[in-house]
Amino acid sequence: MSDVIKTERLVLRRFREDDIPAITAALQDRDIARMMPQMSWPYTEADAEVFVRETAPTKPLGFAIEYERALIGAVGADERLGYWLARSAWCKGFASEAARALIDYRFERDQTPLRSGHRVD
Repeated sequence: MSDVIKTERLVLRRFREDDIPAITAALQDRDIARMMPQMSWPYTEADAEVFVRETAPTKPLGFAIEYERALIGAVGADERLGYWLARSAWCKGFASEAARALIDYRFERDQTPLRSGHRVD
C-alpha cells in the first residue's frame, strides 16, 4: 500500500513525529474535540505522542492531511470514514477533497461497504 495519496492541493501521508505539535495545537479547539467523542479533552502533547507512535501505525487507512507542507488535519477509513481539520482549514473544501481521494483509494482495494455519518451542526 502506498504511504502517500496526492490530490490537486493536498498530500495524504503517514503521521510523523514532527506532526505532534500541530496535532496538539489543532485538537485544543473545543469545536473539533466535541465532534470526536472518542478523543480525550483537553488533548495533550502526550496524547498526540501516543497517537503518532502507537495508534496511527495500526491504521492502514489513516492519513495526515498536508497542505503547503503543513499538517492541517487527518482522514481515515477503516469501517467508517472520519476526519478532522484545524480551524484554519475549515470552509476551503479540504475535507471533501481528502475524503474523496481516500474513498477512491480504498474502493480501488476493497469493495466492502464503508459507513459514514454527520452531525447537524
